[in-house]
Amino acid sequence: MLDNNLTRDEARRRAQLLSVASYAVSLDLTVDERSFRSTSVVRFACVEPGADTFIEIIADSLVSAELNGAPVDTADYDGGRLLLTGLAEKNELRIVANCLFVNTGEGLHRFVDPVDDEVYLYSQFETYDAHRVFACFDQPDLKATFSFDIVAPAHWEVVSNMATTQTPTDDAGAKHWRYRTSPRMSTYISAVIAGPYYVVRDKHGDIDLGIFCRKSLAQYLDPEEIFTVTK
Repeated sequence: MLDNNLTRDEARRRAQLLSVASYAVSLDLTVDERSFRSTSVVRFACVEPGADTFIEIIADSLVSAELNGAPVDTADYDGGRLLLTGLAEKNELRIVANCLFVNTGEGLHRFVDPVDDEVYLYSQFETYDAHRVFACFDQPDLKATFSFDIVAPAHWEVVSNMATTQTPTDDAGAKHWRYRTSPRMSTYISAVIAGPYYVVRDKHGDIDLGIFCRKSLAQYLDPEEIFTVTK
């Protein structure tokens, strides 16, 4: 694990300097068993044009990074932080990275069910692990809207914070899922769940409810009790 914890002083300085508007995050979960492709477009403002800061991204490799259309020097990328220099008043940052699945519960966890060898993914970003999946200013007070765009195997269910914008489209053996833009929220609240989950749905008033479990556990699921307690 990288020793890249954010200090209080770093978080305070960055909160004074930046205002984050939005994240557009695209994930391709079909690359291989080890990694996935992550593309992040971050729009943010800076109250001190010309200042420097950094963005977090834990990646196996950086494919590209551009700030306001110009390449970002990645020579000093330490595996966890990327330095951003000469910020403008309004900025657009685009980072493409190859990120790793984990099996230790943080970031994007990958689990292979020993019963049927099906693959299940789920995210856990609290308290400081969203940047294992996409580039972000990973502190709770720098809130922004989120738009997720995910490519996954065709037989999978894919869930995020918001509803999909349309029926997932087929794309050469995979499906392309697009989600509505979220309200402003902290990075650690964003979520991705993907896999061939068994799904039971219900409603509570106008609130959609869903229970997702591994297919091998469906026979043990008691959705009626869970929905009753949740409602």
